[in-house]
Amino acid sequence: MTPYEEMKPGDRVVFTRKTDQGKMVVEILGARHYKNVAEMLDAEGQDNCMSYDAPRDKAITSYDQLRGYTEGIKQYGIWAIEVKPIM
Repeated sequence: MTPYEEMKPGDRVVFTRKTDQGKMVVEILGARHYKNVAEMLDAEGQDNCMSYDAPRDKAITSYDQLRGYTEGIKQYGIWAIEVKPIM
């Protein structure tokens, strides 16, 4: 597994679906680090970080509800990874 800080434009990542082992290959367009979710939403735009429309406070709460995210983000920050499907 490549650490996020080593990702660079042009790298490829393969995502594998657990249920049927289906694969999707993407090209990294950019990887940006933020101190917290609010900073990421401000810089990247909430529409680019959420899969549904929600008020800002609910968007932040949504990330906090993901198991391990709250403590992990406090310790390591959060990454926005911009990708383009290639397969």
